[in-house]
Amino acid sequence: MWYKIKASQDIKTNKGKDKHVIKYFLCDSVNFAEAGYRVMKHLNADCEIEDVMLMKTLKPSGNIKYADTNKVFIVKFAEDFVQEDGTVKIMKYPVPFYANNNTELQKILALYLQQGLENMRITTVSETQWEIV
Repeated sequence: MWYKIKASQDIKTNKGKDKHVIKYFLCDSVNFAEAGYRVMKHLNADCEIEDVMLMKTLKPSGNIKYADTNKVFIVKFAEDFVQEDGTVKIMKYPVPFYANNNTELQKILALYLQQGLENMRITTVSETQWEIV
């Protein structure tokens, strides 16, 4: 299960000033405690975990991290299902992806959809400041 973790940390800026920053992480973990612990471990226990939220609808990552400069994008796919009574139900699938920018992401998404997902469409692309741990 995916969890979104909000962590706060006190850092020194390049100018030597103290600054309180908030960072967000995605973590594929078994439970809330493990997700929070993995972020604390990632930040060398020099942080405070403020919130751990279950991202119930988030699907497995669409690709793997291929560069240290990768950003995390959340892409929502939609698929229409015609029900027996003739109404259309839209199912949405949010999926995290790694890419350096939107241009690279569009190429990755085109390949992703060619894997038998041609009946799906992209509804939303969100660039995040999140890190996956």
